[in-house]
Amino acid sequence: TTPTHPHIHTRTHGRMSDSVSREKKKTNRNDHVNSSDSKNSSRSNKSVHADDDESGSGKESPLDEGPLQGKLIAELMTEHGKMKVGDAWFLVSMAWWTQWTVYAEYGDGIEEKQRDSPAKLRGSGVMSDISPAPGKIRNSSLCEQGTVELAKDLQLGSDFILVPEVVWKQLHSWYGGGPSFERIVIADGERNGEPYLRVEVYPLHLRMILLRRQKS
Repeated sequence: TTPTHPHIHTRTHGRMSDSVSREKKKTNRNDHVNSSDSKNSSRSNKSVHADDDESGSGKESPLDEGPLQGKLIAELMTEHGKMKVGDAWFLVSMAWWTQWTVYAEYGDGIEEKQRDSPAKLRGSGVMSDISPAPGKIRNSSLCEQGTVELAKDLQLGSDFILVPEVVWKQLHSWYGGGPSFERIVIADGERNGEPYLRVEVYPLHLRMILLRRQKS
């Protein structure tokens, strides 16, 4: 029979145990690193999603690309520009609208921009025909002084223009501002056999006074 050598077996087993132990430690370290990387990756992904959410919740529009805005609004006006009874339309200050049309090269704004080109000479001596963005919608010029109520006797086409609700919401999502003046489309008789629709800018307000008969 072959003689056994317990001390050799024990030493070999000890080396194997040490080797296994080192492998386990190495594996644990790798697991720790992978776990750390996974957590960092998770935090990074959350940060990206948070940025995506933040960018999506505010101004989604290309504020530095006026002509693209003009194209988008033109499409909305074509699709929603026909009045229907009960639809909501909004007033927009003519001063702000004119500045926006020049910036966005929308409608008459294209001709206005061409008349002003080449643009004014800058202090640096460089010529530029880039129109500035109009900033927040400024409807305060439509308000009674010291209030947020619509002023009396305003004229369509000189003091304000009217836009359908979807256009107002798009412009407001880009620029903010206000105040907003929502008015409803009504049928006002007929013209040429067709219902005449208009936006009731100044709705009729009736005040009812209850008089009680006094006993004699």
